[in-house]
Amino acid sequence: MRRQGIISKRVIHHILYGGRPECEQPADFKSIEVMMVQIRSRMKPRGMEIGRIVNAGYFMEGPTRLALNALMYAHRTSHSDAVQAA
Repeated sequence: MRRQGIISKRVIHHILYGGRPECEQPADFKSIEVMMVQIRSRMKPRGMEIGRIVNAGYFMEGPTRLALNALMYAHRTSHSDAVQAA
């Protein structure tokens, strides 16, 4: 379920593995929790945080969303330039 910027572990699992029939939905979503811990620890030194609401899911506040969008845009732009130069 996704409401007011909160995305559940079930939705994250579906986004990552939904198109792969060999990846059945896990009973406890422990793999999603482990991934989120790793992602959150890598983002924190860059001043970006993903919040967690127990039994609801994960969310990002406005400043983190803006910073992440800027990083993704910069990555896409540099990747596009590299492809055109090749």
